[in-house]
Parts: sequence; C-alpha cells; structure tokens
Amino acid sequence: MDEHVMETDYQSLGCSICLSSYMMSCNVHILSCHHRFHLSCITPWLSKSKTCPTCRSIITTAAARKIRRKFLREKILHYSVLLLSVMDM
Repeated sequence: MDEHVMETDYQSLGCSICLSSYMMSCNVHILSCHHRFHLSCITPWLSKSKTCPTCRSIITTAAARKIRRKFLREKILHYSVLLLSVMDM
C-alpha cells in the first residue's frame, strides 16, 4: 500500500495530537502540509512549536497567528451561544 494513502487514511481517523476521532461538530484545521488537527489541539501546539506534529514541516508565524485568531473567534462564538442559552432560561 502507498505510504501517502496510509497517511491519509490515518489522518482521516482523527487528530494525532489528542488521538480522538473527528466529529461532525468539531472544528478542524488543515495545515499547509495538508495534515489536519482539532483546532483546540493545534492552537496550543503551535504556541510551543512552529512545526507540524506529524511531519515536522515548519509553520510560519503568520500561519500560526491565523490559526490562533480562528481559535479565539470560535471560542468567543461558543461562549456567546452558551451565554444566550443561559439568558433564555
């Protein structure tokens, strides 16, 4: 079996940082090297390391900042929805 196919199959199963499967409701981010991770996993990773956890490709500072902003927007949206649902009670 082709190594690329095996890697793609493995990546489709789940996040290699937390080892959890991807769910429909999960926010997933695909890096420039085409590896994918939960947004909540790759954001802290990139704050400590500027490489892909799978292939060690270098992730630029600009790309890491973009991922961090995306993560923060998702977090704000999540907490806004929670706050609105609590206020409706």
